[in-house]
Amino acid sequence: MPLLPLLPLLPVPEPIPTIVPGLPAKATAPYSQIFNGGTLIIDAPGIYSDNFFARNTPGNSIDIAGVESTFTGSLFGSGEMNFINSGQGGRLDLSGVTFLNGPITIAPGAHVAANGYIFSSAGLKVVGGGKLSGEGLLGNTAIAANGILAPGNSIGELVVFGDFAFQDGIY
Repeated sequence: MPLLPLLPLLPVPEPIPTIVPGLPAKATAPYSQIFNGGTLIIDAPGIYSDNFFARNTPGNSIDIAGVESTFTGSLFGSGEMNFINSGQGGRLDLSGVTFLNGPITIAPGAHVAANGYIFSSAGLKVVGGGKLSGEGLLGNTAIAANGILAPGNSIGELVVFGDFAFQDGIY
């Protein structure tokens, strides 16, 4: 009976790195495109075309960090996403497709321009002091007390496919 040829041992692949709490990634050189409860910091103005995946882990966030920038890639997955701002001013223009199963929150001080598609089966919420602008398409959206809705980029409209709640926000 012939012996089977021995196959070479293949190296065991390293685990795929993910963006985790305590080890933020920088938008100019992210070490991963997978959120696992961590933060991506927009560290320089620019146009970023990376696609990102959000795992179903609490704490996924993008820190605008007071910078004007544009994301043309997609943001998708089963997790949540929080748009925060550790700096002053700045704006994140989302011109790609964002589709998440978890909630999307625009936190106080964060400004997101929806110039693409933003959908979440758990809804998009702009909390007090957060701002949503742009000329894109949105899923279920709620503007909380003192949240800011500013359709257009200077003038224009946002289109909501789903429920819209305006809870004493600012228009």
